[in-house]
Amino acid sequence: MLFITGAAWAQQQLNLEQAIALAQEQSQDAIDARFMYQSEAWEYEKYQLTFLPTANLNFTPVRYNRSLQQTTLPSFGELGGGVTFFEQENISTSVGVDIAQQIAPLNAELSLNTSFARWNDLERNNLIYYNTPVNLRYSQKLFQFNAYRWDRKLKPLQYRRASKALVEQLETVAVNVANSYFDVVSAQIELERATEQLANADTLFRVEQQRMRLGTSQPEKVRSFEIDMINAELSQVEAEAKLAEVSMNFKEMLQLDLDQSVKLMVPEELPVKQIDAQMAVELFERNSPEVLRLEEDALNASIEAAQAKARTGVNGEANINVGLSEADPELTNIYRDLQNQQGVTVSFSMPILDWQRAKKDYRLAKVKEETTQSRSARRKKQLALDVRRQVDQFNIQVRRLEIAKKQMQLADLNYEYTMKRYMMGSITDVLQVKNASSEQQRSWSQYINVLRSYWSQYYSLRQQTLYDFDKGEGIQYIVN
Repeated sequence: MLFITGAAWAQQQLNLEQAIALAQEQSQDAIDARFMYQSEAWEYEKYQLTFLPTANLNFTPVRYNRSLQQTTLPSFGELGGGVTFFEQENISTSVGVDIAQQIAPLNAELSLNTSFARWNDLERNNLIYYNTPVNLRYSQKLFQFNAYRWDRKLKPLQYRRASKALVEQLETVAVNVANSYFDVVSAQIELERATEQLANADTLFRVEQQRMRLGTSQPEKVRSFEIDMINAELSQVEAEAKLAEVSMNFKEMLQLDLDQSVKLMVPEELPVKQIDAQMAVELFERNSPEVLRLEEDALNASIEAAQAKARTGVNGEANINVGLSEADPELTNIYRDLQNQQGVTVSFSMPILDWQRAKKDYRLAKVKEETTQSRSARRKKQLALDVRRQVDQFNIQVRRLEIAKKQMQLADLNYEYTMKRYMMGSITDVLQVKNASSEQQRSWSQYINVLRSYWSQYYSLRQQTLYDFDKGEGIQYIVN
């Protein structure tokens, strides 16, 4: 287990699962992914609110006006048909409440209004109250583009894509951490092997010095071992520098204290050995935000085509309002003898002469829609094929690991046996020792590279399918 206690840490052992969990919690990429998801989630919540009724209070405490107004005189009399100006000065106060509800399937709006106003003509000392206790209005768009109907398809798709994108981005963090983790593991093992090689080179050099004093070795052979010891020391220094560099990158990725010493464990326990290719493809097609983005692109193209089509024909609007109102100089009378008020308006518009621009716009939008849908379908097939190829590559990694591990174990045994024989004097050819050492280094490096390939492909498949193959369930993350 990893316990974080502060700056005065001792060296901590950290496994791959713990490293990924830390990065998905506190790395900058993970934080950015959560912020992006929250932004999308708030947009979706805001969209859902558009289908709820709204209420607004309109209040004008004071409106004062003093001006000259132009008026046309009656057509009879000496000045008939002439123009005159009169001065007006008035002050008014008004208050009202509007309640509105969108009716998305009908592309309509239903609203209820109540208002009260006080108007005082200061020039003529005339006071009047105007009251509308209730006014019901229905507005219906005819033959027009219905944005609400399309939003019911688009907005949930966008939110679902955002939810899947969060999981994908956090799994991308896992892929990046796995690669950085193995950079450190490789550097750790390289330093361990370099330290061991330096110790062995020093031992061989001292043995050869002793043999030369006994007259069984030559000076040039001793010098050769001394050069090997110096090269081993240089390799150790370079390995230390490489480990320091990749460790800093790793700790920066996980937002760890750069002064903290961390020992990473080699993850040799494998969660799964085989993945069913057909299942992986189906999971990808169902969960991938890339697939959802392609569907969103196709839907947006259909929306543009629908908008363009609506502009080619007749557009209309119908407005109906009914209510009660009254105006009176006495405040107490404005609720008596309320007058009915009704209004109906139906209007239409259509292009008469636009040189078929609207129709051409629609044709272009339709071609774009068909092209986008075709491109999306091809892209989905290509992505599914890529997933299948990756699964096929992953499924041979276990066998490669078994071979690489066996080769590494044999190389260790061969080097140990060759060293013992050389120390005992059974062999005198130093090249056999050097060849055994080189083979040991190569086999270790190959084993770690194959292990890196396994984990990288495993987390990459998790990222593409959003599925935990070890637990057998979809991947989910909680956003606070």
